[in-house]
Amino acid sequence: MKKFVVTVLLIMFSFGVVACEHTESTEKPNQSEAAQEIVDVKDEKNDAKQDVDLKEEYKTVSYVLASGLNHSVGLNSDGTVISVGDYSMGARSLSGWKDVAAVAAGFEHTVCLKTNGTVMATGDITFGACRVYDWQNIIAVSGGKSHTLGLTADGVVVSTPVGHYGNYGQGDVDGWNDCIAIAAGENHSVAVKSDGSVIATGADYYHQCKVGEWQNIISVAAGNNHTLGLKEDGSVVAVGDNDAGQCNVAEWENAVFVAAGNYHSVALLADGSVAATGDNSYGQCNVEDWQDIVSITAGCYNTIGLKSDGTVVAVGDNDNGECDLDMWSSIMLPQE
Repeated sequence: MKKFVVTVLLIMFSFGVVACEHTESTEKPNQSEAAQEIVDVKDEKNDAKQDVDLKEEYKTVSYVLASGLNHSVGLNSDGTVISVGDYSMGARSLSGWKDVAAVAAGFEHTVCLKTNGTVMATGDITFGACRVYDWQNIIAVSGGKSHTLGLTADGVVVSTPVGHYGNYGQGDVDGWNDCIAIAAGENHSVAVKSDGSVIATGADYYHQCKVGEWQNIISVAAGNNHTLGLKEDGSVVAVGDNDAGQCNVAEWENAVFVAAGNYHSVALLADGSVAATGDNSYGQCNVEDWQDIVSITAGCYNTIGLKSDGTVVAVGDNDNGECDLDMWSSIMLPQE
């Protein structure tokens, strides 16, 4: 399963990863050189390329966990999907799903990317977020509150249609191409371009879409009303609502992946530890003791981490059992 994701992402993405960290070179290549760098990534033996390969592992496995408002989802090593939480919406039985390469979760819906590039979804259909049945050639998916984003192998971003109610323009992605990474927030959408710049659309009342000056970004995450960007050098930038401190990421270093909950932000660091900031009313930021983590995800009010030994840890809101993950033991690991 992982082989599919690694191969596709490595070919597609101009930095060699979707949302994992690089070591920044002393000379920034131009766009054509960056594209050639991806073609040659497996042949180059210098230290920078070795770092790219390592962090590609982090990014790929980061697709194996997802969490929404009241549910959590995991991708098993055999390509099946497991879920816990509110079974009336996103956590409804996913036992028939197989040949899955990646999972994503919206507020109350679940999305899976299959190894053949098609997409399946289940859960709340109020806004049309599950209307992915005709998508083809997809290599990445992301779920928001009322919409789902998909990234095609040729760099085009697609979105499910958003009805009049709840439409803030988050689905207005026509013309988005040459993209390497996507993120769906509550009511906004974000994408990274192959040149490291970022574009955004949708609700902007907290300036969560003010990403026009960002550069050297390799990955993004979108929360309720804030946006995170992971830079080539492992630093993190943020815009949007900061009432709970969710944008206080300026001191983060050596990050290889970022995730955003409703009002909190999380980063996986290169040494396997995890950093978190923002709303901690449910204990969702209590990750300071986590070690040997290889994948993370942030739900609306919880945080989940996958350890290198295959066990899963979780903190935060558990009112619907979304953190009851003690029995998860076969989630896909980076080496699989």
